[in-house]
Amino acid sequence: MNFYTIHNTNRQNCKKLILFFAGWGMDEQPFLNLAEAEYDIIIISNYSNLNIQTTIIDSLLNEYNEINIVAWSMGVWVAGHVLNSYLSSSTNTGNIKLNSKLNLCIAINGTPMPISDEYGIPTAIFNGTIDTLPQSIEKFNLRMCGSKTVYSQFKSVEPKRTAEDKKDELIALKESFTICNTLKWTKAVVAKNDRIFPPENQLRYWREYLKKEYPQAEKPTPFAIDEIDAPHYVFYSDGFKLSQLFAGCC
Repeated sequence: MNFYTIHNTNRQNCKKLILFFAGWGMDEQPFLNLAEAEYDIIIISNYSNLNIQTTIIDSLLNEYNEINIVAWSMGVWVAGHVLNSYLSSSTNTGNIKLNSKLNLCIAINGTPMPISDEYGIPTAIFNGTIDTLPQSIEKFNLRMCGSKTVYSQFKSVEPKRTAEDKKDELIALKESFTICNTLKWTKAVVAKNDRIFPPENQLRYWREYLKKEYPQAEKPTPFAIDEIDAPHYVFYSDGFKLSQLFAGCC
């Protein structure tokens, strides 16, 4: 995994962090315009190797007083996998510190079951994407962006990675996939025009998650589902900030 830090625009010793888990095939390039005034951002990408040293999480827990997780696409599953690995290998002190500093967990156009006919990307489509790479990468990116206009914008900030490298990552994700979700999600953002991660599958997962996690809860619950008019790639709007997703979170 790769880690890239975007420091807050106030250039202050910031104590609030957004830990952003990007989607498959990404690096930091498409997200460099997301700098926040009150938050540092660490962009995590390239999941060809999902091993993470506990010392990395420990250092973040020591440096920041508040940690918010925002995960997009395949990054939703990766976020749960990484935190599960940390919690299972860390000390009780580390676990307590993580739970005390973890604030919001927001999923964008993804679920903890990314390869699923019911709750994620249908298995046949996922396998078909692997089989047709690297030739199909342009077609995939166009579907991800939803229109030629957004695709043109994406091309100007496209990840500096080869299609072959992206294929290796997708194969690694498939081989690593297990069902695990240790995160207490705060919000799920579902794009109505998502042509990568079927919106109906996302909604099915998150509605069942809501019933399971909060069976007796009265409205408003500590978890919200936010449907928006956007494609899978939601970061194209001028002035878009990750922190705007925090609105409406309990």
